[in-house]
Amino acid sequence: TELGVDKFLIRFNSRKVLNALPEYVGFDPKRIKDVLRILDKLEKVGLDKVKEELKRQPENVYDEALAFSDESIKKIIVFLQISSGDNIEILKRLSGVFGGNETAKAGIKELREICDNLIVAGIPQKNWEIDLSVARGLDYYTGPVFETTLLELPSIGSVFSGGRFDGLIGKFANDSIPATGASIGVDRFYAALEQLGKLKTIPTTTKVLVTVFNELLGKKSLEFAQKLRNTGINTEVYLNEEKLLKEQMIYAVKQEIPFVVIIGPDEEKKGMVTLKDLQTRKQVLLTEEECLAMLKGS
Repeated sequence: TELGVDKFLIRFNSRKVLNALPEYVGFDPKRIKDVLRILDKLEKVGLDKVKEELKRQPENVYDEALAFSDESIKKIIVFLQISSGDNIEILKRLSGVFGGNETAKAGIKELREICDNLIVAGIPQKNWEIDLSVARGLDYYTGPVFETTLLELPSIGSVFSGGRFDGLIGKFANDSIPATGASIGVDRFYAALEQLGKLKTIPTTTKVLVTVFNELLGKKSLEFAQKLRNTGINTEVYLNEEKLLKEQMIYAVKQEIPFVVIIGPDEEKKGMVTLKDLQTRKQVLLTEEECLAMLKGS
């Protein structure tokens, strides 16, 4: 939303609900990873392709095709179609399908709590929904999982996705540390923002260019630049070979850097610096402390 995108949808599910599928459908629980990887492709390839992959027969002894029966596939389709309707209706249907399955009950409880908390937090309901096809193929997820798509660019795929994992960190540490993680598809998200016209491109984030008057004063420029950086001001020291002050000013204008600091022989003798505002074209002679305070307040 802060990036100017309001037409997005966060779809979420629970791996606990998905882990109840072997009992409901009637397949070996050891094949749950394979089933979830296929279901996770639903948005990309469509329902017919998912059915084909579930039904596919092994072509040789090394082929681990699932070879689901028509009855098993029918149950999978019934499960996926529960997603139609509002969230309350989805939760009711889930409870009806899975009955007393304790794993499914825990997952349904998670989904209900997420819905309740999103409503209480005031998150617009247009931006989120339960989607039982969301599986996240990696097997370390243990609870809620989610994917985010941009409604104006659905073909670009997920831009922000992740889920809950209770045991992953514990594999690398002595303690059990439950966590929820998410990853951003930076490249595709950036490309999407460009297509949506949400990006304002600027040549640089530098706020101040410290010029280099000559080689002898170069260290003085570098020293003051570091003082600017230490106060949190984005600062650049002019590093090109051309040391004419005019060329350095032209560089600052091209890069849209708003302020230039000049430290020449006169400034060095007085222990001061010249600060030039390239927008107003005004320049003032200041002590280093005055210059730091003025730039920090601007």
